[in-house]
Amino acid sequence: MDKLFIIVTGLTIIIMSYGNIAYPQDARSNMPVPAAEIYKNMLVFAKNGEGSKVEKSLILLNPVISEVNKRFCIKIESEISNALYKEDRMSITGSVTKLIVIDIRNLLMESIESIDKDLDRMVLRIRIAFTEYQTIDPILEKNDFDASTKIKTNFRKAYFLSEGKKFDELKETLKEIEGLLKKNFPDAFERDSCLKK
Repeated sequence: MDKLFIIVTGLTIIIMSYGNIAYPQDARSNMPVPAAEIYKNMLVFAKNGEGSKVEKSLILLNPVISEVNKRFCIKIESEISNALYKEDRMSITGSVTKLIVIDIRNLLMESIESIDKDLDRMVLRIRIAFTEYQTIDPILEKNDFDASTKIKTNFRKAYFLSEGKKFDELKETLKEIEGLLKKNFPDAFERDSCLKK
């Protein structure tokens, strides 16, 4: 596992030196690696009881954490820090999973807000949300196979609807994804967006 952490750190430094062109110009554009890659590693670290690596990963996620904290008026890093302090693997995994779902919610909301305004941003947000969803899909697939299948199908459908500019149906599809996530990860839906519309 130490080799994995060294590899991720090395890739981070290499990517930082070339910049990141995967995200639009916003907080995520300054991230050395995509959040989904960090999340995937955090879940492994949490499962293996490697709390110090989870904690170090939070530093890389600062732009995302700032975004979700601002949108939902929360301090998600405090919840993760509390779980790390308790040194309870299930609590750490649960708090990391909650962060991932909250971030997916944020991306879905941004996608809906970008409809009719910025098609490229909307499509990119949907793709990022799906990539991040794939990090938690094994958890959901184990607990609710039908919901897992439906979410994956809806993400694919959302992409084709966005290409066809069928925005009303797209909005409903994104909301259906959000509803399935809410059913299976209710603790990530404790707070509504506090941003002014």
